Amino acid sequence: WNIDRTDDHLAKAGLAVERALELQPDLLEAHLALYNYRFAQRDRPGAMEALVRARALAPNDARVHRWLGLAVRRAGQFRESAEHLDRALEVSPRWRSLLVNAATTALYLRKYPAAQSYLKRGFEISPHSGGLGEWTALLHVSWDGDLEKAWQWYSLYCQSLNPRVPNPTASHWRALARILHGHYQEAVRQHTLATFGPDTVRYFYLKALSYHVTHELEMALAYADSGRVVIEERLVRALDDDPFQDQRYRGGYLAYFYALLGRADDAIREAEAGVQLLPDSLDAIEAPMRVSTLAEVYAMVSEHEAAIDQLEHLLSIPSLVSARQLELDPIWDPLRDHPRFQELLKRYKSPEGSG
Repeated sequence: WNIDRTDDHLAKAGLAVERALELQPDLLEAHLALYNYRFAQRDRPGAMEALVRARALAPNDARVHRWLGLAVRRAGQFRESAEHLDRALEVSPRWRSLLVNAATTALYLRKYPAAQSYLKRGFEISPHSGGLGEWTALLHVSWDGDLEKAWQWYSLYCQSLNPRVPNPTASHWRALARILHGHYQEAVRQHTLATFGPDTVRYFYLKALSYHVTHELEMALAYADSGRVVIEERLVRALDDDPFQDQRYRGGYLAYFYALLGRADDAIREAEAGVQLLPDSLDAIEAPMRVSTLAEVYAMVSEHEAAIDQLEHLLSIPSLVSARQLELDPIWDPLRDHPRFQELLKRYKSPEGSG
């Protein structure tokens, strides 16, 4: 189901988990699979129940503590998440994806020295990892503002960029593309529509972003309008298995396309709907990304006070947004001279660079 996220595959995964538990009720791997199945169903209490059972079966297993760390993190318990992930690393200190999990948790908490330590350990294990390069670039953009180092690590990420893999609706991903646009532009523009197969919307999105960040607005508008047309036509067809029927999937794309095209009301509607569908209380990882998308849309359509309201919220909670990042990201240029924006930067940017 992680490869093909359809209801049919999810149902098959559920049957497989059910059968495994019938055969071996105390099989740890089956309970971990049950957690993932229930999480995919958005049954958070049921998913946590499966993890509690897994922990009872294997209290020192690294996988159990990893999934516990990720589960409580989505519930907003970031410090408890860090404790579980560190416990898992005590058992499996060379698990690269676990180090990435620990680093991203530290980034959300703005514990930048800790994030740097985890990422350094990851590179010792996998020195050519593009994913680690992406997170290390974000570390420098968010922490010390060292763009030379950020460029170095982002270049590694772009060399391995598979356009079908990154989640372009993730706000930190867009921020890096805007701040370090040279590497991003070079990586994306070599791809053609054929590279993306049937995912034409993602192609138009990435192309629009690549031209937007370099102020080539005519090209950006052309790609944005092409993406808008594809999504709106798919909405008219209303096929049950089309992910664009789900606002949670299409909202980030459409909001950005509409904002670029100057359709302010439509852009705000899509971005606000995304925030309302997934508040912090339901998902403390993805919800801040949606708030960041809403803030970007407000800034793009000249709703400056509303944009600053959202940024103030993001800086007050665990998120991937920092004051130093806001200083560097050109999307916030319209807010530069606003007194409230300046006050936010001053309030959340500490001398030691924690924000």
